[in-house]
Amino acid sequence: HRELAFTNPIGLAASLRYAADLCMRSRDFPAALGLYEKVVDIRRRKMGEHDPEVAQSIEYLGEIHAQMGQFDKALLLQEEALNMRLNIYGNSHIDVAQNLRAIATLQAMHGDFDEAVTLFTRSLNILLKNFHKTHPQVEMVKVQLQMARQQKKEELRHLQKEVHQNTLEGKGLENERIPGDDYDERIRKQSKAETEAAEPEDSDSA
Repeated sequence: HRELAFTNPIGLAASLRYAADLCMRSRDFPAALGLYEKVVDIRRRKMGEHDPEVAQSIEYLGEIHAQMGQFDKALLLQEEALNMRLNIYGNSHIDVAQNLRAIATLQAMHGDFDEAVTLFTRSLNILLKNFHKTHPQVEMVKVQLQMARQQKKEELRHLQKEVHQNTLEGKGLENERIPGDDYDERIRKQSKAETEAAEPEDSDSA
């Protein structure tokens, strides 16, 4: 490897990447991380900051950190790769959409569904400029966007319940029903009562 590093550093980077991929498949993430950090270092020095392969390498390094549960580091690397691709390609390239989707996924995993929805939407809009609406990548992001929106709604509902419950406890009304818990039942009873009230009186009573 040392001799190859002097004669063909790009070839060495490719060999290290292959070894890192093997480590990822066997879920040896620390080994993959060490190898891929070398890949990024070599490509940065030889290709510069405006090469697509460097951005791809940084993105992949972020994915390894994500697999290891290192959210903050993964997010920083994904955002770095995104900024590089924006500088290289502009706002409408499919690689930019890929980066946005990766960051959105991290944000959703971390519970920031507002940001996830925003980024999935940006990713989807870019993909729709490049692919037909039935393209597999478009369909995938649509599903992820819908899931993030649903999780956002559930989080909001949970927060509303929590705030309401805390308010009741502060007033000494811990056993009070939380609005929404029996909504369907109340609507059913109200509808039944309105129907009964609207029924005509029995003709025998006239």
